[in-house]
Amino acid sequence: MNKKVLFASILGLALLSSVDANAMYIGAGVGVSKNELKDNIENQKFSTNGAYTVSVGYSLPIMFVKPRVELEYSDLLSSEDNDDVKTRGVALNAFVNIPVLPVVTPYVGVGVGYFRQEMESDKSDWKVLPQYMAGVDIAIPFSPFAFGAEYRLIDTSFEYDSRKLYTPDASLDSKIQAILVKARVNF
Repeated sequence: MNKKVLFASILGLALLSSVDANAMYIGAGVGVSKNELKDNIENQKFSTNGAYTVSVGYSLPIMFVKPRVELEYSDLLSSEDNDDVKTRGVALNAFVNIPVLPVVTPYVGVGVGYFRQEMESDKSDWKVLPQYMAGVDIAIPFSPFAFGAEYRLIDTSFEYDSRKLYTPDASLDSKIQAILVKARVNF
């Protein structure tokens, strides 16, 4: 009987200390991103380069799916030869957790952000863009820490002033993909 009570207590504490705890959190991510550019002049695929994020958020106290909202800064880099593409922005993201195990939590999310893309010779205007995320978090039992991995897709369409000088209808469609390793601290 005492073993059952002890087991139930440990399981209950693990559930309460999991990544789904109702709390404010701060997080950071590091990984790789790849940018695919297409326009009516040329198609380019840039090599994989760094991706960095910093976020602050809140896990809402709703049973089972435990939605989260967060404010995030992203810095996504890609390059080809000597031409770098930097995509930076701030986004408001919403996530829904899919409970599987007490410490393992897959999730999906969407966000809307204000992004700007820069090339060595050109800069875009700031633009509101959607982003889509899917990942998994792993909580460290009996601690406020969680780690995980995330896939992210940002579909973009930027207009560059210098290209408009030569081609008035020029626009640049960009699909940015990133894979991140993330860490989060609940408090």
